[in-house]
Amino acid sequence: MEKEDMIKSALSLLVIIILAVIIVNADKLIPSKEPELPAQGQEAISSNPVDYGECFDKDPSTVVFVHSNGCPHCRSIMPVVQELEKENYKFYWAESSDSEAGKMITSCFSGLLSGYVPQFICPRTGKEQTGAMSKEQLKRFADDCIQ
Repeated sequence: MEKEDMIKSALSLLVIIILAVIIVNADKLIPSKEPELPAQGQEAISSNPVDYGECFDKDPSTVVFVHSNGCPHCRSIMPVVQELEKENYKFYWAESSDSEAGKMITSCFSGLLSGYVPQFICPRTGKEQTGAMSKEQLKRFADDCIQ
């Protein structure tokens, strides 16, 4: 019995030491603040209109759709984008893993990129929206890009 008590005491002490080390180093192990994402469909960044014509050779009313094929939110909004394209809205599909599209998007819109997908950018207004949204919300964003 005495040997078992010593083992239990040693294990308890080891657990206490490990917990103390974790607590002391918690700020290094766990980020103090997670990156803030905008609310779903909420405009994340607005800026003054900029002439993106030098690097973005599409119609300025074209909405840039930055997405990833591996992103479930992106995949869920892709049919919505396709529906709007059938209604004559213009979208430029920029797959985030495509090096050519990525290079163009980064060089043209670096000040607007949130680092999250899906993201919609309007070159004409210099506005962007990040995150999933309803068809109506995306349609309003695209309408603002056209006008």
